[in-house]
Amino acid sequence: MKKTILKYISLAIVITLASCQGDIGPVGPQGAKGPTGKNGADGTVGAQGSTGSTGATGVVGDKGATGLTGD
Repeated sequence: MKKTILKYISLAIVITLASCQGDIGPVGPQGAKGPTGKNGADGTVGAQGSTGSTGATGVVGDKGATGLTGD
């Protein structure tokens, strides 16, 4: 019987403490910015990609000037 009474008293204390909490206060100011961390190690080189397809043929250029006549 003593254990039962102690359980009820303990429960009553927990409920009382939980109900005594007030509203949450405002958020405090933001702290100062910390130092920048070290750079990480370089990653491994990736595999070479496949060769792309051949591009389209370009337009034909203008005909050049006629050269000098030989002797």
